[in-house]
Amino acid sequence: MVIAVIILVFLTVTLGTLALYSLLTAKQERLNNRLNKYLETEEYIINEAKDAKEESVDGQKRVLDYLSGFSKVFASFSLTSGLEDELKKTSLPIKASEFITLNLIIISVLGIGGLLILKSLIHVVLLAVIGAIGPYLYLRYSQKKRLNKFNDQIADSLTIISNSLKAGYSFFQALEMVAKEMAPPISEEFTRVLKEVNLGAPAEEALVALTERVESDDLDLVITAVVIQRQVGGNLSEILDSISHTIRERIKIQGEIKTLTAQGKVSGIIIGILPVGLGLVLGLINPGYMLPLLTHPLGKTMIGIALISQLIGLLFIKKIISIKV
Repeated sequence: MVIAVIILVFLTVTLGTLALYSLLTAKQERLNNRLNKYLETEEYIINEAKDAKEESVDGQKRVLDYLSGFSKVFASFSLTSGLEDELKKTSLPIKASEFITLNLIIISVLGIGGLLILKSLIHVVLLAVIGAIGPYLYLRYSQKKRLNKFNDQIADSLTIISNSLKAGYSFFQALEMVAKEMAPPISEEFTRVLKEVNLGAPAEEALVALTERVESDDLDLVITAVVIQRQVGGNLSEILDSISHTIRERIKIQGEIKTLTAQGKVSGIIIGILPVGLGLVLGLINPGYMLPLLTHPLGKTMIGIALISQLIGLLFIKKIISIKV
């Protein structure tokens, strides 16, 4: 009964805050929506499953519409500005305030679920921590996945730009060709650059902003060459051909290095998993045999030393197989 009253009071206060905030920010929200309709990055999806993907996106938007009321509370927080920049580096169709709202919902669901099912404060705290960290780990994973895909597309996009320049197109017309012909994420980023230029931003600033959104060494090399060429002149198509050749050779070398270091990676995985797996198997087969290791002070000390040794070994292996190209 007490828990139900607490939940009811929490929902009442939350909804009241949302209603008040919506009334105070309604005008600014309408203005932001009008601007977002123009500034929103267009996606060029050319395949037979286009209609199905659009339906999926519509479904995601409907879900986000339900969360938009809650997310407005966080829209004015300073935390959202930095998080908004991080979300721009992913393919997630979500705003910073909506991400925070989803994060809080996950924490609440896991915490309440742990309290009702496990009925242990330690498990509740553990589940809440997992719910708080999990979305940010997925955010980093999504950023890395998108960046890798972007890097894989750079060489092909440079070929398109170079050929377009040779055919008589301007640089930004060549970028428009890439935006239309290539798949996301590179088409999304180049489309954003074109829109910023059309809105009046200087070309150099729009290109530099692209490097800030996409933290790619290959892209930095391309943008630096383009900016210098626009200032001092030169044959841009030949420059891009040279950069494209360099990028392709580096990708080739990275593939060879990945093949040569595969054995070291497998060794690290085995070293990390084998002790834990062996301990679990022995614990299931003969729990009494493993019990002193978990209860006796000397056993606990041995486990601590083993974990430290494992971490040191994994760090050494990672250092050995990490080769920068």
